[in-house]
Amino acid sequence: MTFFYKIFLIIFLGFCALQISTSNLYAQGCGSDVPEFNVNLTGNPDSIWIIEGVDRIGTCCDFQSPSYTCLKFKVTIDSEAKGIIFSVAGGTMPSNTDFKLLLENETGCESSTYKSNEILCLNPETTYSLVFCQPDGNNNNFTIKSVSQKSLPNISLTGKYAEGCQPYEVTFYDSKTTKAETFNWQFGDGDSSIEPIPFHVYNDTGKYNISLKITYEQNCKTTSSGDIFVNVLYNPDIVVSRSPEKPDMTNPEVSFNISTKEIVQALWDFGDGDTSTLLSTSHTYSDTGRYLANVQTLNSFGCENKSSFVIEVGAGNSFVIPSAFMPNTESSSEGKYDINEHNNFVFYPIVDYVKKYNLQIYNRWGEMIFTSDELSKGWDGYYKGTLCKQDVYMWKIEIIFLNGAHLKKAGNVTLLR
Repeated sequence: MTFFYKIFLIIFLGFCALQISTSNLYAQGCGSDVPEFNVNLTGNPDSIWIIEGVDRIGTCCDFQSPSYTCLKFKVTIDSEAKGIIFSVAGGTMPSNTDFKLLLENETGCESSTYKSNEILCLNPETTYSLVFCQPDGNNNNFTIKSVSQKSLPNISLTGKYAEGCQPYEVTFYDSKTTKAETFNWQFGDGDSSIEPIPFHVYNDTGKYNISLKITYEQNCKTTSSGDIFVNVLYNPDIVVSRSPEKPDMTNPEVSFNISTKEIVQALWDFGDGDTSTLLSTSHTYSDTGRYLANVQTLNSFGCENKSSFVIEVGAGNSFVIPSAFMPNTESSSEGKYDINEHNNFVFYPIVDYVKKYNLQIYNRWGEMIFTSDELSKGWDGYYKGTLCKQDVYMWKIEIIFLNGAHLKKAGNVTLLR
């Protein structure tokens, strides 16, 4: 068979194109007589090789139906190239038609199915034997274009910098890479995602470098990466001090203060319907009870925080003491008692908000037989391990309350047996 062709070297836009024109080039069979073309795309990662006017008749891969014909291409790409785009057009074969492309060392024409203009990744500076299989066609044009990295899709992450307060919730997406098989997001804090549009929460403050690697479709398994940065700002620390810690109706005014200097705004809720926007403020409670108060703060970054606490407002310097009690005759409790048990085994006062306390018990001869500085310890009627006789005893008590009030009292208590 005789081949007539012309070779033209065309330089345009920095690409090198090698064009071969043919006249009735016939390809038939799958044996050693199958036409083979040497396609050298080295020297430029964006080279183009073209052959025109190929008529293909005969059979190839005769297990196929309909019968296929074959052409062989020996392809070598440049060291900077990523692969090739193999396209067929013209003649009786419509553009974008499926065809079979067999790499060397594979068997069977149906191993890989491609469309024109799809990317086939190859290793650079390696020669591949490509067998093209497709039903009979006339006057076809073949183009093999080398694909460089710049020809592949680029990652374009929407927004290169993001900033917010902890916990910072971020949704990431790539605005350009719409055709990709796999995604690998690295969020910079040890977490990752393979979702195309992942959602991530940053709980800790700091600056994070986020990267994305993708594998493109079109049969080309290659990756690219892009970077964005996330800055997670800290929320204001809230350190609230108040005085007095335990207010009562004799001293119902409470002073509140935030000691953190970074706070620029505050909103106090005192739990009784009143509020304040001062950084340091005070509030007077009009009734006893438990109040759930809180303060919301804002720092110079615009980050917010909230702290809640309970304010207990007591009745004041209340004092109640019994006039008689009946000790446990079986054993001494050493003055310990449970205020919720109403067994009357121990003599003690009922009093709240005590800072200092002292209770003394005397017999009728003026001898002190009991003393305690602990509010949780009363007199159980025993003296030196022996239960005292039924009689009237004198008590003395001295109390300093949390609000500074001072109480001194004395009276009698009857021990019953």
